[in-house]
Amino acid sequence: MLQWGMKHIDWIFILFSTILANIVRLAFIQSYLADTKFTLGQHIIAASFTLFVSIFFWFTLKAINTILNKVYPYSRNIFGRMLLQMFVGISILLLFRFTMYITFESGERRNSMPFVDILSFIVNILMVIAVNLGYFGAYFFEQFQHAQFNSEKLLREQSEVKFNNLKNQLNPHFLFNSLTSLNSLIDIDQKLAQKFLQQLSKVYRYVLSNKENVVVSLETESEFISNYISLLETRFSQMFQVLCCIRDEDRDKGIIPVTLQILIENAVKHNLMSEAYPLIVKIYTDGKYCIVENNVQRKKIVETSNKIGLNNMVALYSYMTELPVDIQEISDTFRVKVPLIEI
Repeated sequence: MLQWGMKHIDWIFILFSTILANIVRLAFIQSYLADTKFTLGQHIIAASFTLFVSIFFWFTLKAINTILNKVYPYSRNIFGRMLLQMFVGISILLLFRFTMYITFESGERRNSMPFVDILSFIVNILMVIAVNLGYFGAYFFEQFQHAQFNSEKLLREQSEVKFNNLKNQLNPHFLFNSLTSLNSLIDIDQKLAQKFLQQLSKVYRYVLSNKENVVVSLETESEFISNYISLLETRFSQMFQVLCCIRDEDRDKGIIPVTLQILIENAVKHNLMSEAYPLIVKIYTDGKYCIVENNVQRKKIVETSNKIGLNNMVALYSYMTELPVDIQEISDTFRVKVPLIEI
């Protein structure tokens, strides 16, 4: 409806101003000249003349606005431009009214109807002001939309850059711990060490191959995360467990790369684990969300914890979908609900 209105704004204004001017003419001028009888033909002529004036004013003021946009844009001097546009519009109105007054009004008519002329002139002045205020308002609204768009674009780009940096580095501590575990496995179990190294290479290959992708399928992400989980299970043995239940109908839906890795890493970073009290991470879907939750066994001191990774992920999802990332901590459970993206 709004698009239709903007497309036909010329004739909407012309129709509105014509109706308004005729209402003023009938309500005030007719009562002022109560003794004068107007025929239907005279009313039609008067209404037609009002329509002509409305068309003339609108397209003249539109042409003035278009010309001034080129020769004296708002960016040059916004207040000077507004005053100039008002001055030119009112000057053309005065010239038009003077020409019509001299050409069509007899001396007797001029002396007998000064009120009519003054009222008509005031209506025309208000029309010029209203049209120009409309142009000024449209300009400021366009600038506001442009600034808002640029601001949102900048915030999104900043979020993407921060998140991409996070993807590209995964976590130096994760790499260091993985290499330490690999070094230990080499002497103990060479086959397991070889498998560990293959999984580690798959993890980093996934990150490198998807560093330009904003969204991947949940199926692709789950294949990556299975390798990542295997690395953690090798490191922590029975102290770390993952239960995964992703519905088949949700596997084709989208998710931002390394989302699950960040959430699992977050659980490992902030919680204690032991064979008696293992850290248990559950991953499942419900059609709209991919949910990652873990039991809370919070560490008293967490190294390198600034919540940047989680915050950047939340910010980036806000640009990808209307559904928000829902972070909950209820009793002894920490839960993050990540919206699935249609792709």
